Amino acid sequence: MDNRKRALAEVASLDSWHKQFSVAQEVSELHVDVSFATGRIGEEAESPVRFELRLRRVEVVVIVPSSEPASVVISSVRRDTDNTKVTRARTISTRLKAQAGVEASTSLAENGLKARFKAAVGMSASKASEDTTRIVSASKSMAVSQIKTRDGEYAWAISPASSDALSGHPWNAMRSSLLSVRDERPDRSKGIEPSIRVELRCRREDLDFPVIHRKSGVPWVTNKRIAAEAVIRNRLMEAGLLNGPIDDPYATITLSAIIAESQA
Repeated sequence: MDNRKRALAEVASLDSWHKQFSVAQEVSELHVDVSFATGRIGEEAESPVRFELRLRRVEVVVIVPSSEPASVVISSVRRDTDNTKVTRARTISTRLKAQAGVEASTSLAENGLKARFKAAVGMSASKASEDTTRIVSASKSMAVSQIKTRDGEYAWAISPASSDALSGHPWNAMRSSLLSVRDERPDRSKGIEPSIRVELRCRREDLDFPVIHRKSGVPWVTNKRIAAEAVIRNRLMEAGLLNGPIDDPYATITLSAIIAESQA
């Protein structure tokens, strides 16, 4: 199996690593880095459309095959995730009210009440500078929940918390791991160390197409979304990730499948 299969790198990236198993290293922490962006797809000459693609929800799945001499340390599974936060700022000011006061006073000035006009201008300008308030609040950009797949694999479901699609990193992969794996070889000085697979999955309904354009000179495209989905299907097939039909909205799509790198 190819160690790195990625079909939609423009939309989601996936990396994973752990310390090399050895005589001294029986248990190793698995780190998984994943990030999301709005991808622009359709540069292939055979593609009849160009489109933007986003993801609404994904699952990061850690797979320790039963054929591997390894097991997950259950107590190490990360169940509470520090979600990335976005900061929103809002400025409240009476500057507009101050301007209204000036206009009203200007009208009075035209009637000969110049002294009142000058007082209103001074009072309004002062109030605008004094009553400016800046409110800063923080909210989560992505919600993460630890789950198990139907096959009993540990997984983390990621969905947007304050927007329509996923963007950025859901956690700091350098700072913490998702779980730890124990090397169960009778003699860790011999043989090949266990391999751990990590996959990024979504449902077909989680694919979001905010923009789809038909390429010039391709008049036969009648349904642009179907054409865009055909491009994705071809990408999956070329990457060896097409495991069945994806016509159903609930069909599972594997976007990336990699073997975690063993690092000394």
